[in-house]
Amino acid sequence: CDYISTPGMPYFCELRLENPGTRDDFESIDGEHREGNTDANVLRVEGYFQYSYNIPAVICIQFTALEELFLSSSRVEFITAHAFENCLNLRMLSLENNNISIIPTMAFSHSPNLEFLDLSNNHISSLTNDPFNGTQLWYLNLEGNDLWYLYFQWFSSVGDTLLLLDVANNDLTYLEKHVFIKLTSLV
Repeated sequence: CDYISTPGMPYFCELRLENPGTRDDFESIDGEHREGNTDANVLRVEGYFQYSYNIPAVICIQFTALEELFLSSSRVEFITAHAFENCLNLRMLSLENNNISIIPTMAFSHSPNLEFLDLSNNHISSLTNDPFNGTQLWYLNLEGNDLWYLYFQWFSSVGDTLLLLDVANNDLTYLEKHVFIKLTSLV
């Protein structure tokens, strides 16, 4: 990490990641902290144009106060079931412009504060039942994926909180009857 401390901005880590295999056994993230800061102060991690097959769980293990994670355009293909297990404070997650095709069941269930999720421009063709259970999503971007249908169950746990849903530029041909009926806050 290159740690950056800018007045008025959260203390953050600019991540350099090279993980072309399926490794998820990293023990730590190296880097020299700015004076007066530690891992506990890191609120944001950014990694753009990196190379990682998956999202290493060590990110949320090491940065326990993490609120924002941006891992965009980094060739991510897979989200492990435990990638976000320790992301209790995570509010914003952007995984846009990757190669993700599957979202595991309950992938975000350990992130009870997750409000903003950008999965745009991946290769997602389907979601498991209720994949956002345990979150407080108000923003969900699924634009530019390979979805050809939408099911009610996908959104059942965020019906009261979801304000913005983007499913543009997919291959939608089927909408389950009443797919949006429980999305009572949708704008």
